Amino acid sequence: MHSRRALLYMPGDDRRKIEKSTTLDVDSICMDMEDGVAANRKAEARAVIAQAMKELDFGKSERCIRINSIGSGIEKFDLASALTTNPDAIVVPKIESAEQVKWVSDHIETHELASKKPIGTVRLLVGVETAKGILNLREIASADKRLEAIIFGGEDYAASIGAVRTKSASELMYARQATITVCAANDLQALDISKITKVFAPKRSREQDSVSAGNRSFTRIRFKSRRRRSLHLMLRLNTQNESSNRSSPVKKRVRVHTHSMAR
Repeated sequence: MHSRRALLYMPGDDRRKIEKSTTLDVDSICMDMEDGVAANRKAEARAVIAQAMKELDFGKSERCIRINSIGSGIEKFDLASALTTNPDAIVVPKIESAEQVKWVSDHIETHELASKKPIGTVRLLVGVETAKGILNLREIASADKRLEAIIFGGEDYAASIGAVRTKSASELMYARQATITVCAANDLQALDISKITKVFAPKRSREQDSVSAGNRSFTRIRFKSRRRRSLHLMLRLNTQNESSNRSSPVKKRVRVHTHSMAR
């Protein structure tokens, strides 16, 4: 199973951010077609991602593409476009049933057969972000062998049950524990909710410093854990406009997803 200490998201319609991500040496790079892209720029995101996948060297980073949710009306176009680029993994948000997982996997398998690639070449990660998804976790986790990880979306889940988000996140306790338990039982990675932090760093290396710090945290926690649970960091870097004074420090807003992986 691929290591995902740092999963870096960027809008799929922003070529400059995709190019920047290839210089950061993160475990996984996720080009987004969903929330990170405005509704009137979905087609543009597909085109930009396709060109980037063709022209850029991603090194050892896993190349992920997140499509729009099933039922959005554009998931078929997203998936077809993503598969033509031969990604390492497809990320599907807001999964609520095993049938949805199988639908995506079947489409991927059709592509693999047509491309004469081994079945299972393209990995699958899914997001569970609603009350219905949490109730169907057991079926979702065992739906398909292609599945490697379940991402718990705390904000959307809270909205789906009408909960008010609190600092303690106690309103998410049941859903988080359920996700970890089901993933552990099915040998999957469990990816947890996001947290916000701010990073001060020189302009030339602020992204590198952020990712490097995340990887160091992973190493430190991993060797201290007695229950073999790892801390994974998913960094969503929102690049700011270039400053006229390139030597001055800048404040970098980083969205960090901390993940508890029960193995």
